[in-house]
Amino acid sequence: MTKREIVERYLHKIGYRRTQGDTFEPVMPVFVLDLMYQLHNEQIAGPAKAFRQQSAFHHNRLMEAYTRFNRRFFDTFTVDEQDEVCDMMDAFEKAMGNHVTIARLAVMDVFPELPTDQRLVLSSISLCNTMCHAAQALYGNVYKIPHRDPTGRIVAGAPKRNEEINAMIRHSIRLMNEYYRSIGGKRTEALASDAVVKTTEVLIRRIFEWLSNIE
Repeated sequence: MTKREIVERYLHKIGYRRTQGDTFEPVMPVFVLDLMYQLHNEQIAGPAKAFRQQSAFHHNRLMEAYTRFNRRFFDTFTVDEQDEVCDMMDAFEKAMGNHVTIARLAVMDVFPELPTDQRLVLSSISLCNTMCHAAQALYGNVYKIPHRDPTGRIVAGAPKRNEEINAMIRHSIRLMNEYYRSIGGKRTEALASDAVVKTTEVLIRRIFEWLSNIE
């Protein structure tokens, strides 16, 4: 499948149409959230089996919101077409692997007092939250709230927020806070060290560049 075919089929599925441009941006949030999901599966899913009550609650809500969002996208395509899209996603994950690791290590360095396994889970949850914010920003760049201009024409207005992504943002940050408290964490300062900010910016830039150039 071509980029155009993927985008046009998905937009038709969710009841949208392009008003301008011919980019891959309408489905970029799906790819970013798949990257988030792969990080979750590698670093969080296993430890999540032992999460305490509140951490487990937010983890489950995060995954439920992701599943709803992701299913809507994949239900657009046949099984063979889904395989083609998954191949693109696999290539994307491989291309971003080192950048994800570097960004995660920067967050791990914020918590030198914690055991390595706990730092790994905490940093992965933090990075998942970052990717959810990135997906929401990309979504708002494309999907707009329509309104009538002074001439009566219907035009694109303010950025629209996706409620499922909102739920992912909300539950991932609450999961991070609950997990941190459950392992005895007491610090309240922000995670945004210079290294965290820098590596996160590089990751987001590389994500946009790669998805913009996908064939």
